[in-house]
Amino acid sequence: MTASGLSAEEEAELAFLVQYDATLSSVANWLRETLEDELRGPYLRAVRAEVNLDGLQKYAEQFMGRNVTGVHFFGGGLFNIIFLVTFGDGTDILARLRIPVLEFLPFRNPFSVVPNVAASLESEMATYRFLERETTIPVPHVHGGFTNPDIAGMPLMLIERARGIMIPDLAECPPQYLQAIAAQLARFENELCKVSFPAVGCLTDDATVGPLVEELSLPIIPADHGPFATSRDFVFAYIDDLQGQLDRVNEWQQRRELFDPEEIWTRNMLPNGFLCFVRRSRRFQPRSTSRIDSD
Repeated sequence: MTASGLSAEEEAELAFLVQYDATLSSVANWLRETLEDELRGPYLRAVRAEVNLDGLQKYAEQFMGRNVTGVHFFGGGLFNIIFLVTFGDGTDILARLRIPVLEFLPFRNPFSVVPNVAASLESEMATYRFLERETTIPVPHVHGGFTNPDIAGMPLMLIERARGIMIPDLAECPPQYLQAIAAQLARFENELCKVSFPAVGCLTDDATVGPLVEELSLPIIPADHGPFATSRDFVFAYIDDLQGQLDRVNEWQQRRELFDPEEIWTRNMLPNGFLCFVRRSRRFQPRSTSRIDSD
């Protein structure tokens, strides 16, 4: 362990990113802050320990038809852990692995639901492909994905790495550049507003709209997952759920006690806020193991 609290391997990974591509210095800085954080660091390390890097490398080589020279830790959050996969011809891609969140919490809070990890990943890939096909928005190209966790320990997608400079790094640039960026973002937003769908739900690979997908271990979508024919139906599904909660006073009080707005909003909302939430849920249902049961 180094003086910064990071392992020698982690320090080497950060140094590699900057050496490999100078524009990745912001990624390296963000990753350092994440690993040093008292909540996000242990969570992300626990997730990383479950990734089968050998399986990921073999899959990337077979799928892309190129020799892999390295698989490097690139980042992560609540939903995904990301690795930079480099090839012998000087190219690279990102491997985004979808985290089965509940498996990495040391306890189950009273309101947990099991997220549909595979369906969530499939819908995300379908959305990327739809935007690439139907709009001019420069989204990363999805090379492929695999929802079975047997390959690398989690469902994954192989996706193009977007080149460029992160917007926060442009804070000191001339105003005209910031104005140009704002105009471009407005154009993208306008283009998205012109896209219409026959229902409210999640996209599938054939560009049809399917049911909403549970992504979090918290029940944040209606019990009726749809798809919904109109926005009104979608909103009323939420209202029906909330009306049902009014009769469950004890549950409502427990949900309120799990949140400390000052603790959550004075720090990064996700994943820190989420981890603050689940840490507080220990008072309702403590667990003694480091991983929850699969049932």
